[in-house]
Amino acid sequence: TSFDAITVRRPKAGELRGLSLNDVMGMDIVAMLTLIPRISEPPLTADEANGLDPQDFAEIAGTVRGFFMTKSERGMIEAVMTQYQPKS
Repeated sequence: TSFDAITVRRPKAGELRGLSLNDVMGMDIVAMLTLIPRISEPPLTADEANGLDPQDFAEIAGTVRGFFMTKSERGMIEAVMTQYQPKS
């Protein structure tokens, strides 16, 4: 199956059932492969999630991880990204 775009939304508490929040925040592959089908649009099947290209999987997992970042974590990432912006 091929998709032009996949949207992931912030998971609700019940969609985290059976998962360790530490595993989700650590982008554990098994946790992500369980969670992604629960929060993706169009809904991915488990087989489709397992068949994701590693680069696409990493991008989706990074987006999911972003849902759990604190304000201070976001600030640190923005500060680091600012340092590496090309100067015009």
